[in-house]
Amino acid sequence: MRYPYHPNAHFFGLVNTADLTRDTLASGQLVKLTLPEQTHWILLSKEPATVSDGPVKLVGTAALAKHWHDGKVELTLLAEGRAECGPLTLESKTPATKKQ
Repeated sequence: MRYPYHPNAHFFGLVNTADLTRDTLASGQLVKLTLPEQTHWILLSKEPATVSDGPVKLVGTAALAKHWHDGKVELTLLAEGRAECGPLTLESKTPATKKQ
C-alpha cells in the first residue's frame, strides 16, 4: 500500500526513538531514510568518516545525498568533504550543494 506524499510531511517509518540521540546520530554511521518519492543518505560524524551504500559514497563530517525515484539527485556538504551518487560528484572545502 502506498500513502500519498506531501512535501510538508515528515516520515521516519519504524524508528527506535531511544536511539535518536546526538551521539548516535553523529557516530559516523550512514543513516538511510526512505520516503515515498525519494531516498536520503545522511552522514554526521565528529571525526571525518567514509561511508557508502549502493550508489552513494559520503566522505567528511556532515553530508547528505538525496535521490528521487524519477532519477534526480542532490548532494549537499555542510563541511569539507566529498559526496557521490551515481554519476554526480561534489567535492568542496566549504558548504556546497550540487543538483542533477
